[in-house]
Amino acid sequence: MLQLMAEEFERASIEYANVEPTITRIFGIIEGDSKVHYFGRAIDFRDEHGGLFLYTKEEREKILAHINNKFPRLDKLFSLIWHRFKEGAYHFHLQLSWDAHVYAGMFVVAPPADDH
Repeated sequence: MLQLMAEEFERASIEYANVEPTITRIFGIIEGDSKVHYFGRAIDFRDEHGGLFLYTKEEREKILAHINNKFPRLDKLFSLIWHRFKEGAYHFHLQLSWDAHVYAGMFVVAPPADDH
């Protein structure tokens, strides 16, 4: 599912900002982080580099809304945030919950058709 979310981020980035996104982190540990990257449940995409931003505020807001509406979570957290960690560069952080149940609102289960 993380790959599906990343592909949707790429589409939204190109559609709303005409920016081909750059992945800056998938795996690894930074002291004090939550270990979501270590467990392969998160991807970071560059926004800030050398004090310059690839996305405008409006483009960021559209991308955030698009992804969080497409991948809503029932645990009150967001699938995509824009932040910085430990005074690092601002970036988009796409995160998959370890609990698949938080995505239950995304799926509709239809009862079997009554053929009688």
